[in-house]
Amino acid sequence: MGSTSILTSKADILEVKSKTRVAALGLFLYLKRSKFSLSPATTNDTYTQIMASLYDLQLEPLYAIIQCPVLFMPAAKHRFFEWKNQFIQRIISDLPFPSRSVIIPDSEHIMVFEHYEAMSQVILTFFEQVDSNRLNS
Repeated sequence: MGSTSILTSKADILEVKSKTRVAALGLFLYLKRSKFSLSPATTNDTYTQIMASLYDLQLEPLYAIIQCPVLFMPAAKHRFFEWKNQFIQRIISDLPFPSRSVIIPDSEHIMVFEHYEAMSQVILTFFEQVDSNRLNS
């Protein structure tokens, strides 16, 4: 996937699927190593420990292997919004491909339910710009 167009061939799709599997496998192995597992018998304490361990994950090294443009859509209403936005801008500046952050006004973490139309439009616009190599404009 050497250009900025998105999924232009079967090989590109297989590469994305492969990297997605690697990320999912990494998370699975992390949870397994931590001796956490989810089941109907999982206690609130165990679930809290699992969630706390996920928040401690260091994602920065994963951004170094991304080989395509990235669309960040942080929630506008978040208690750490300023910090999160600065983090995203720093990541975008380090990515090898043009990427973008779009904030939908009044959005919260589960924006897919409350702002699905705006979210869909942002994603479609991003894909169109990537496909036409107009992301920097």
